[in-house]
Amino acid sequence: MRYESTCGGEQAAAFERALLSGFTPLGGVFVPSSVPKIIDTPFLVRHKDLTFADIAYSIADVFISPEEVPRADLRAIVHRALDPSRFPHPDLLPTVRLGDRLFASEQYHSPSMVFKDYSMQVLAGLLNFFMAKRGFGGTRRANAIICTTGDTGSSAIEALRHLDCVNAIVGFPRGLITDFQRRQMTTVASDNISCFQVEGSCDDIDMAILKLFADPAAVEKYSLLSVNSTNWVRIMGQISLFVYTYIKTCAIAGLELGTDIVVSVPTGACGNLASGLFAREMGLPVRLLAGNNSNGFFTRLFETGVAQVLSPPAKTLSSAMDSQFSPSLARILWLASRYEPENFGPAATAAINSGQPFILTPKALARLKEMVIGSYMINDEETRQTIKRMYDQYSRVVCPHAAVGYAALDHARIQGLVSLETPAVVVETAHQDKFAEVIRDTGVPYHAKKQFTQPERFQQWTRDEDWREKLLQLLKLHNP
Repeated sequence: MRYESTCGGEQAAAFERALLSGFTPLGGVFVPSSVPKIIDTPFLVRHKDLTFADIAYSIADVFISPEEVPRADLRAIVHRALDPSRFPHPDLLPTVRLGDRLFASEQYHSPSMVFKDYSMQVLAGLLNFFMAKRGFGGTRRANAIICTTGDTGSSAIEALRHLDCVNAIVGFPRGLITDFQRRQMTTVASDNISCFQVEGSCDDIDMAILKLFADPAAVEKYSLLSVNSTNWVRIMGQISLFVYTYIKTCAIAGLELGTDIVVSVPTGACGNLASGLFAREMGLPVRLLAGNNSNGFFTRLFETGVAQVLSPPAKTLSSAMDSQFSPSLARILWLASRYEPENFGPAATAAINSGQPFILTPKALARLKEMVIGSYMINDEETRQTIKRMYDQYSRVVCPHAAVGYAALDHARIQGLVSLETPAVVVETAHQDKFAEVIRDTGVPYHAKKQFTQPERFQQWTRDEDWREKLLQLLKLHNP
């Protein structure tokens, strides 16, 4: 398998480069040169009694050449990363029935209590493999620069904190994440972890990071890499979440494998949605529904055909989705516009990376609406109401992001887009502890079980400072 850029016209790359490079030289992101349609009914039948790690290995096997990672090594990396002993639930991501045709996929029984962990742990294992081959370790380390709206940062820290080949530099916006999310990151005392807090938004941090990655000398000197959803391995790893959830939902619902089901995906920067779309492109029989908070980036694109950032992002209860800068959008446009390169070439990339409006062609928009059956913008008041309704109706405590997913499904049912007889599963992306105060404010009695007693360590950056220069200073500190 080779990898190409969403910009088009760039030289094809091996998996190792896609893993370690993050952005392509022209500012695009990597996508596989082809998307094999392997997830047919026989594939699902063969995997129906296998573990999540087995399914994750089968997906990785498609996208990683055995010449780059021998199969015994790949199997060991994936199974070590997803060993049940490292997760608080033996099933890793259980699916539960809530109603006759309503199901929940609990994708937060993980080291940092968020769905991103499953792919991030695999990514860390692959990084360790390739960094060791390159002679990294000890004082010679690569450097991952991470921007987070609360969940990616803690997930990356949990995955990378014990590696001696990678430093993690994590930035987050002041006052726009919960205290729990902040403490998950800032109380980790590892010499390869640094955190900084900025006066601004996550999108502002993203732009500073993008400028740093656009400097070839800095990328080479510090061996810069990305573990955000910019990195293809994050998308690849999350494909298996959709496959496993589909198989488990069919089993619980008594459905034949191959039956279409609806999956409601809360989405902000579109990374998890992109993974679901790749799973669908590979043959998984799912109909995807998108739920946005009031920032509504993807919903505006879906309704108007215009990809447009409205800056700054609004602060919402579902704070991990308070982002509009979306490298993963380039992958979605690539899938929607395979035969119209102008919709995923340099012009589209430049517009996405600079926050400028970009208009899809009618054909690309029509294709997008085949890939995603609906997209809904859910405001904070409706989020609160949904949290309370889920507790009152199902005795279920859900985080605000899951509430957005449930509310989106409610809208689709009311509008007749998804019938009451159609089985539907909502992706619950984060643990309730991360948002205990938000949940309590709706009248639902909930208190976080996990507490933090360690001191916090992070830098504070103001708007009038040069964040690119501050990043370089941190890199110099980690790489004397």
